[in-house]
Amino acid sequence: MYPYILWKDVQDCLRKRFDDGEEQLSFYQVCAELLTENPYAGPEPEYPDFMSWDCKEPEGLHTLFCRIPVTEKDISSRPLDRSVFSGFTAPRYVFTRDDYVLLPCARKEGSQNKNDGFTIHYVLKGTFELILENKHYDLTDGTLTMISPHMPYRMIGDEHGVACTILVMRKCFQGIFSKVLSHKNVLTDYFYEIMEHHVQNCLLFHFSDSVKNHHLIRDMFAEYYSDGEYRYDICTSLLELLLLQAVKSGLLISDGHPGAKQAEPQIPLFLQYIHEHAPSLSLKNMADIFHYSKGYISSQLKKATGRTFQELVTEEKIHIAELLLADTTDSIEKIGEQAGFQSLVSFSRRFHQMTGMSPTQYRKKNIADKNQPLTHYETLSQ
Repeated sequence: MYPYILWKDVQDCLRKRFDDGEEQLSFYQVCAELLTENPYAGPEPEYPDFMSWDCKEPEGLHTLFCRIPVTEKDISSRPLDRSVFSGFTAPRYVFTRDDYVLLPCARKEGSQNKNDGFTIHYVLKGTFELILENKHYDLTDGTLTMISPHMPYRMIGDEHGVACTILVMRKCFQGIFSKVLSHKNVLTDYFYEIMEHHVQNCLLFHFSDSVKNHHLIRDMFAEYYSDGEYRYDICTSLLELLLLQAVKSGLLISDGHPGAKQAEPQIPLFLQYIHEHAPSLSLKNMADIFHYSKGYISSQLKKATGRTFQELVTEEKIHIAELLLADTTDSIEKIGEQAGFQSLVSFSRRFHQMTGMSPTQYRKKNIADKNQPLTHYETLSQ
């Protein structure tokens, strides 16, 4: 038997400190205090059955959150980062699982946090305020926030808010992220540059339809708090699906701290629109759709990516042509038209400039690569 507390106890303590105007402690600090001062005695309760949630009303998930037990065997101490929690003398407690920490997000937790890995917050219901230095963001239903390692932040939620937190170690996250970016396009290029740049960044996504995400979150919690043999592998796959949904849905905000590339919130939406409409897109179309001047769109894209609007469009057209050359038997002329080029001459010239070979050479090389005999390793892997 181990002394234990419930997640509800931690949330109640955080909320009371916030309402009373007392110094805000982190989730882990409160766990340490409660386990030392006021734990429950007796057999540790079982983890709640997250699969019992119907994925409709987030408050039902919060009820399950409240029943998560926390014991001394679930946490371990390590030296405190005094640059974040100055004046606090007790050890900081962290959950021991190596690759993930999957937790509810406490309502009204106002302490400053800074994690070694990537921090993902997902809001299922209500409004949470994210504070990064002097910048404030309101996170509403369906908002997913990704905060880079070692970036200080505060999260404050309303009393009815329901959110969860996923901490992912850098080594684990990079493996997942490479799969998310396996399909190359201008949006994922931009996304990759921000995440791989050695600066502190925060990315915000918003989902217009979050029903799929509710199922993913439920399944992640069910696996994480189970004793299943493959629970971490399953969590990895579910997290990958969540990130793919985020890339697909459209990035709302990309914010950088000093030293990072600064980008206007509209930039990712511009890039996604280019990706989806490149064959027939003009700068005037973009200006009409987004209600900005052509000069503003052009200058912001150049500032954020280092490339002109036309260069970005051409890159996307060439990428479309590469896919068609590799996967179809359409004529070179027809593929050029489908990719948005006005003539076979202009298509061939641009394609050669960007790939170093003609469309015909590219197709022949691709066919040759596909017909190449498999290596011993590749044969075994199949």
